[in-house]
Amino acid sequence: MKNNHRTFELLEGALGQKIQLKGLMLPGVPVYISQAFSSHQLGVGEPEQYQLLLLTPKRELAFEQIMNALRFVRRLNARIIPVLIADDVNPKFRPLLVREKVPFLYKDKTIFIPEVGLKGDIGKMMRMRAKQGLGLKDAQFELKPLALKVIAGYLTDQVPAVFSQGNLFDQIKSKAGVSRTKFSEAIRDLVRAELLVSNGLGPKKEYKFAPKQQVWAAVGKIPMGKLFRVVEVDQAPKAKGDYVFAGETALSDFSNLAEPKKKTIAVTSAVFKDLKNSDQIHGGHSGVIIQVWKEDPKLFSIRNNLNPVELYFSLKHEFDDRVQIALQEMLREYGIEMESK
Repeated sequence: MKNNHRTFELLEGALGQKIQLKGLMLPGVPVYISQAFSSHQLGVGEPEQYQLLLLTPKRELAFEQIMNALRFVRRLNARIIPVLIADDVNPKFRPLLVREKVPFLYKDKTIFIPEVGLKGDIGKMMRMRAKQGLGLKDAQFELKPLALKVIAGYLTDQVPAVFSQGNLFDQIKSKAGVSRTKFSEAIRDLVRAELLVSNGLGPKKEYKFAPKQQVWAAVGKIPMGKLFRVVEVDQAPKAKGDYVFAGETALSDFSNLAEPKKKTIAVTSAVFKDLKNSDQIHGGHSGVIIQVWKEDPKLFSIRNNLNPVELYFSLKHEFDDRVQIALQEMLREYGIEMESK
């Protein structure tokens, strides 16, 4: 799974526990393994109960090569469960992995870690965790990107704590062109998650947010859909009004983090399509990282940067301690405290 952020979210949702990125490759691993796999070492639970080592093949490997690497990690440290990221592994190997009881994760579909009782469909597991942990009536619940947008606006003082649906819709529509149906669904989701309370009927119906820290603590436990995809191009678009800064580029403006050499920007899928059609951008790996967001990243942006709440969720699983310190520094400006790991 190429998107580490999404991989960690899926694991947290399926496990029902916090995970902490502890490092990359284990000390003592031979060169032939480090050259064949990229890896992430994770601690599971608060306090930590066990560790996982996610192993992603860098190239096509024979089944026995995979097995030899997993066996070596087992011998090296019995406390660590090696988990194969099987997205690009030969599909014929998956039944063999199950037969050999080899833990693996396949895209956002299948998780198999028999040591901790996880076998089956990831989505179903995440929905059941959400239902058990949040008391949701509907086990299918997943926080949509627009609902996160509204939360981000509230937590950064751009959406009032009490509002009418009509007034907030007009505000959002004027900036992002969202349909009334889509907006109403987002508000219903927030009520269902008990982040909003409704009062009154008809045109005078109002909604009230729970206190900020309560909303912040709850939103991190709710399963989320994919927020954006990543594309690398050779240069930034010419029209700066088409995008906002994101990633560590935006974080450097909100904190003392040094600005990275490679810029990260965020656009909508419609803007990205227009940029490609107008030949403003070209594929490459040396210039700019573009995040293509499902909802308009300019909505509730600050100083031409992605909203800090959305920025946090896009970077929360970054290993770099400098990034984690900068995220905390950024959120404190809005009265939000990150949960201790």
